[in-house]
Amino acid sequence: MVARLSVAVSLERAFESLLIERSKKKFRLTREGQVFYDFSKQIIQNYEALFSRLQEIKEIISGTVRVATLRASYRRRTHVLLARGPLAKWNRW
Repeated sequence: MVARLSVAVSLERAFESLLIERSKKKFRLTREGQVFYDFSKQIIQNYEALFSRLQEIKEIISGTVRVATLRASYRRRTHVLLARGPLAKWNRW
């Protein structure tokens, strides 16, 4: 509890605003404190979304696909298909 209070006091100094109204029985957020809390929640949500998206990108499989054939007639047909398809400019033998 003391550490949390210390953090709150540090934040109040940094922002030069009273964030928490303190009394002997309880404390509550000031208007500035509520704004700080709302923005902090958004920052955490954005951070979690960013982290999740970066993890998704790491899991995407990428690379080169190579197709091998055993007979010359299949090789010729594959060459014709590749020459006409969307990868034609990269697959000229």
